[in-house]
Amino acid sequence: MVLFGKLYCDGYEAERRNLIEAKSCASRESLRMAVGQLLDYAYRGKQELGELNKAVLLPEAPSQEDVNWLKSLDIAVIWPKGEAFVDTAGGQFT
Repeated sequence: MVLFGKLYCDGYEAERRNLIEAKSCASRESLRMAVGQLLDYAYRGKQELGELNKAVLLPEAPSQEDVNWLKSLDIAVIWPKGEAFVDTAGGQFT
């Protein structure tokens, strides 16, 4: 977890500069909230941390439409698959 002012991000992996926002469901409303949070955190942390890789962690695979939308915003998606996790960023987050 990383702090931006009084805001906390759900996950930050310093070595790979991965910024992750977790959501409890893959609904459009949850994704919209995650997008806003990630963009805000990335903007606030850019001067100190540089460019960050952004992703949303979901409990299940999202729809292809949502994957395409998030990809257009340079935001990856992570979800569990069996005993592991997969992502839409070629393994950047897994």
